[in-house]
Amino acid sequence: MEETLLPGRPLSASPRVVLRRILPFVVASLVAFALALVGPGRMSFGDLAPAIALEFALVAVVFLFSLAGSAPSWVQAAPALGYYFVVYLADTGSTGPRRGLAVLGVLPVIWFALYGTRAQLWAGVAGLAAVLIAPMVFIGPPNYEIEDWHRVGTAVAVAGLIGYVVQRLVERLREGQQHERELLADVRIVAAAQRDISSDARGRVCEVACEVSGARSAAVAEVGDDGLLRITGEFGLPELRDLPAMPIDPASITGEVLASGTRHFVPDHRVEDQVKTRLPVMDAVRSILWEPILREGRAVGLLLVGWEQQLSSVADRKVEIIGLLAADAGGILERGDLLDRLEHQSHTDALTGLPNRRAWDAFIERECAVADRTGAPLCVAMIDLDHFKAFNDARGHQAGDELLQRAAESWASALRSIDLLARIGGEEFVVGLPGCDPEGALGIIERLRALTPDGQTCSAGIALRAKDEPIAELLGRADDALYTAKDDGRACARIAA
Repeated sequence: MEETLLPGRPLSASPRVVLRRILPFVVASLVAFALALVGPGRMSFGDLAPAIALEFALVAVVFLFSLAGSAPSWVQAAPALGYYFVVYLADTGSTGPRRGLAVLGVLPVIWFALYGTRAQLWAGVAGLAAVLIAPMVFIGPPNYEIEDWHRVGTAVAVAGLIGYVVQRLVERLREGQQHERELLADVRIVAAAQRDISSDARGRVCEVACEVSGARSAAVAEVGDDGLLRITGEFGLPELRDLPAMPIDPASITGEVLASGTRHFVPDHRVEDQVKTRLPVMDAVRSILWEPILREGRAVGLLLVGWEQQLSSVADRKVEIIGLLAADAGGILERGDLLDRLEHQSHTDALTGLPNRRAWDAFIERECAVADRTGAPLCVAMIDLDHFKAFNDARGHQAGDELLQRAAESWASALRSIDLLARIGGEEFVVGLPGCDPEGALGIIERLRALTPDGQTCSAGIALRAKDEPIAELLGRADDALYTAKDDGRACARIAA
C-alpha cells in the first residue's frame, strides 16, 4: 500500500514510492526529447544534451530527498520548479530557434496538482508563465514574436485551470480515503468493544463513544421496571452515577427519543426549551446527543454523549459510529449482565447465597497480603453446626437445607462489613475477621452462635494468623480448634494455641 503523505511532501517516502510517482513525468520528457531528435526540423543531440543532463540531475536530487527523510514542503517543491530550466534549455537551444518543447512546462503544473499544495500549484503556473515569456524577453524576434503573447496567456490559463481541477479532485479523493480510514478505525474500536465485554459493559460502551466522537463524557441511561430513568454507566463524569432515578417527561427530548426511537442533537442544551431537567453536572458539557438504545425494536434506554464545546452539528462519521454503537448496545449490555450473573454465580454458594470456596480463597489471600504489609491482626474461624446429620435424618434433607439457609442469613447479619462468611462444604462454614485479635474474634463468634436458628447449636474454632504463616496452616489450626470445641461438648468456641 502506498504511504500516506501530506500534500506538499511528495518526496517524504521510500525510494520505491518516489520512483513510482516521478517515473511517468521522466518518461514523458524523454519521449518528447526523442521525438525532437527525428523527423523534419530535427534538432541535434548537442542542443538537447544540457536539458537532458539537468533533468537527470534533478532526478538524482529527488532520490537524495527520498533517502534523507522528510524535508520542508517548499524544499521538496524545488526539483519540480527546477524543471522549468530544463524546459527553457530544451525549447531555446544553443542558438535560440523555436523547438516546440515549451509544452513540457505543463508537467510541473500536473505534479503540483497531484502532490502539492494550492500555493505550490500557483507557483507552478507562474513558473510556466515565466518559461514561456522569458524567450520573448531575452531572445525576441524573429524566433519569438510579440504576437505569441496571446498564445502564452491561453496556455497558462488552460494549464492553471487543469491544475486546479485536478487538485480539487485529488483533494476530494484524499478526503474520502481519510474518511474511510477513520470510519474503519472507529468500526474496529466498536468491534473490539463488542468482543471485550467486561463486568462494566455500560462503562465500556460510554468509553468507546467518547473515543470515537471526541466527546467530553457519555452515559447510559436505562428505563427500569418502575418506569424511572436511571444512569447505569458513565465515562468522563463520575458524578452522573450519583444521580437519583428520574421520571420521564413525555414532552422532553428524553421522552420523545424513547417514544420514537430516533436520535436528537442539541447544539447548546442551556438554551433548549425541551431540556426539562437541568442538573449542575450538565454544566460540564454544552452540546448533547441523545441516541436511543434499542432492544427488539423498542427503546429501552439512551446513550447520552456530551461535548464541552458548542457544535453546530455532529459529523456524519461520528453519528454513524455512535448510532452503530447504540444499535449494538442492547446486546452488549445484555451480554454484560449475563457475565455479571455468571461471575456472581461462580463465587456464590447456590443453597445459602453466601460466598463459596472460590470467593473465600480470593478473600483470604488478599487479606493475608494486607496483614503482612500493615501488621494488622487477622483471625479465621471455622464454624460447624452441631449434630447436623442427626437433624437431617430426623427431619429430612429439605429441613436441613432450610436450616443451613436460615443459619447463613442469621450469622451474616451479625458480622461487620469487612468480614466474610463463606460456606465451604456441607454444614461447615468459615469466617474471615480482618483487624481482629483473638478476644475480639471470640466476641463476634459468640454473637453468631447465639443467633443459630431452630434451637440448634454450633461449634467454632478460632486462629490468629502468625506473620507470613501459610494459609493452609492457618486454616488447619482453626480446624484443630474446632475439633477441640467438639471434644469439649460442642456448643462452644475455642481459640487455637
